[in-house]
Amino acid sequence: MDKKRKIGIGIAAVLLALALGGAAWYCSSSGDGKTGGEKPLAEGTATEEKDDEEEKQDEETEEEAPDEEPSEGEEEISSEEENGGSTNSGSSQNTGDSYPRPAGTSVVSNPESITVLVNKANFLPEGWAPSDLVSVGGGQQLRAEAATALNSLKAAAKADGYTFNVISGYRTKETQISLYSNYMAQDPEGAPYLSAYPRSSEHELGLAMDISPDWSLHYDLLETGLGKWMTAHAHEYGWILRYPEGKTGVTGYVFEAWHYRYVGKSLAAEIKSSGLTLEEYYGSI
Repeated sequence: MDKKRKIGIGIAAVLLALALGGAAWYCSSSGDGKTGGEKPLAEGTATEEKDDEEEKQDEETEEEAPDEEPSEGEEEISSEEENGGSTNSGSSQNTGDSYPRPAGTSVVSNPESITVLVNKANFLPEGWAPSDLVSVGGGQQLRAEAATALNSLKAAAKADGYTFNVISGYRTKETQISLYSNYMAQDPEGAPYLSAYPRSSEHELGLAMDISPDWSLHYDLLETGLGKWMTAHAHEYGWILRYPEGKTGVTGYVFEAWHYRYVGKSLAAEIKSSGLTLEEYYGSI
């Protein structure tokens, strides 16, 4: 194998190891908590290339060839026409990556709306990203209205003796792909209940946050003083607990005591008083 090719393989292995290790660190937890709003993962390791196999390939041909060749057998899948002018549904949509939109799902027509329902059945449009992201500290971002509401929420909590941090706010599609891919590698059957398929994550919407009093997210958060305060007051500032306990069959995700979604004061108040999830609420009106 020539020297340049060996160096390239070495760099690729290091980058893969860093990516997997970084995602694992992001999702690791202390005690009974977990970070990033996802289930902790074991540390990933990069698969090493075998030099003798590469050398054999070099000996078989002296002709110049592209560094990478298109994967064989990849099928291009087209999306169906818009349904009612608002969503696309039916067959999968080829997004140009390893996670095309699943068949039977739809694309939301109003991703800018603070009350939009994004879940396993309702995906964000390809190429869409929030245009009004602002910093909320800790290297995290949220859309402007949600950030303002968060500041008011934190000020009220602090006045009552409680403080918390935003562990995870807005995520790019690329970040969500990295996280979901790692969960799938660890637990293909459980991953869909623990992490959102790319473009169906509320974090990509820029209106969701995972909170913690100590930079680690805890299953028992609602049993703490902060958790009880959030249960009593979060809706007053436009936030709802998005994935409550006992609702996996409805939301499609396990209980997440730390994941809050901004929907505005009016809808948050209705959700709170009804005791319904966002899916159940929209299904009842």
